[in-house]
Amino acid sequence: MFEAQDYLDDPLPAQGYLNQARTQHGHALCLCSTPHRQMVIREVNRVLYLAVWPNDGHHHDLCCEFYREPNSAEVEQKEPVTGHQLQNQPSKSILTPAARLNAEGIWDINVDVPRDRSKPVQIEPTGHQAPPERLGVGVSTSRDSFSLQQFLSWIWDATSMARWGSGWRRDWWRVSRAIRTEAGAISICGERLNDMLYIPPPFRKDREVEIHSEYMAFVQPLIDAAAKGQVRRGFLLCEIKAVDRTEYGYKFQARNMARPVFMDEQLHAQVAKQAPLSLAFLPRRKELKCSVVALLLVESTEKGNLRAINASLMLTSEKYVPVSTKYELELANQLCETNRTFTRGAGRHLGADFVLRDTDPATAMVIYSLLTPDYVRQRDRIVEECERNGCAIWKWEPAGAQALPPVPRPRIVAS
Repeated sequence: MFEAQDYLDDPLPAQGYLNQARTQHGHALCLCSTPHRQMVIREVNRVLYLAVWPNDGHHHDLCCEFYREPNSAEVEQKEPVTGHQLQNQPSKSILTPAARLNAEGIWDINVDVPRDRSKPVQIEPTGHQAPPERLGVGVSTSRDSFSLQQFLSWIWDATSMARWGSGWRRDWWRVSRAIRTEAGAISICGERLNDMLYIPPPFRKDREVEIHSEYMAFVQPLIDAAAKGQVRRGFLLCEIKAVDRTEYGYKFQARNMARPVFMDEQLHAQVAKQAPLSLAFLPRRKELKCSVVALLLVESTEKGNLRAINASLMLTSEKYVPVSTKYELELANQLCETNRTFTRGAGRHLGADFVLRDTDPATAMVIYSLLTPDYVRQRDRIVEECERNGCAIWKWEPAGAQALPPVPRPRIVAS
C-alpha cells in the first residue's frame, strides 16, 4: 500500500508493489472509496503506471486524482455547442463519435490533420474541417473528428487536469506523466499516441543523456521522412515561453527544449484568433502565475528544424487548470492556493466557470466577464439552470469593478 500523492510525485518506488499486483491480481486497487476501485496497471517505456479502469472513474471519491466525470455516452448533446461551452465542458461530451472506447479499453480517436503541408488546417473551436489524413497515411473519414483544440481539451479532461482537489500537488512532470499514462490507451489512425507524441520533460542533469535520447527517438523519424520527401508528423505537447518573429514567420520557444518550433504567418494568425489571451500572456513572467500549454502537429524540414502545421494554445492556471479569461485565472489560482476541491463546469453544471465540490450543496461559480445585455442574459440562464439542479450560486462581476467576493467555506467533514 502506498500514498497516491507520493506515487504521483515519483512512481519508481512503487514499482515492486505494482509488479506484484499485476502478477497476482492483474490490477491494483484505489482505496479512496468503498468498495475499493480496480485500477489498470499500464506499462509505458518499461515503467508501470496506474490508470483509471474504463468507465469507472466516476465511482472514485471526488477528492481522488483518479476521479473522472461520468462517461460521455451518458450525456446527450441536443443543441449546438458555443465556443464558451467548449472551454467549460469535457470534450468527450461534445463529439462522442470522435472518441470511441473499444472492448479492450483503448480509445480510438479521430483527429483532423491537414491534407497538404502547404495548407494548414483552419482553427475553428466548434466546427469540423475537411476530411483528415493520417499522419502520413490515408484514414477513414466516416465519422466526426476532433479539431486539435478539442483534442487538447479532451486530453485535459481525460487526465483530470481540469480539476483540483484538497491536498493535491501538480507540476509539469506530473502533468506529462498523467498524459503519457492515458496516451498508452489512445490510438489515432491505428497508431498509439505515445508512439507519435513528445512531451519535453523538466531538465535534470542526471537524466541529460536519457532526455536527449527520448527527443531524438521522436524527431529522427520526422527528419528521415523529410530527407526522402515523405510526409511524417508527430504531436508535440509543451509549455510555451515566448513567441518571436523570424524572417519567414514566427518561432515558438518551449520550456525544456533547446530548439524552437517554427510556423508561418498564416498559422500564427489563426492561433492569434483562437487564443489571443494565451499570446497576450507571453513571454511568460514570474509574476504571472499561469502557463501557456500548446499542442502542436509538427513535421521536420530537410534541415532538421521542426515546423508546426497545426497548433492549439491553452491558457492554464499555475497548477495547469484550464482558464479562458484573466478573471478565471485569478480565481483558479486562489482556489488552488486555498486547497479547495473544484472542477470546470460540466454535466448538470454546464456553463458555470467552476464548480466547488467541497460545499454542500455544490457551488456553481459564475463570472460576469462582460456586461453587455446578451452576455448577461446568457450568464443568468446558466445561473437559473444550475439553481434548478440544486446548486448554490456564487457570482462575480469584475467587469463592473466588483472585488472578488468571499468564496463559500468548505463543509466540515466529521472525523
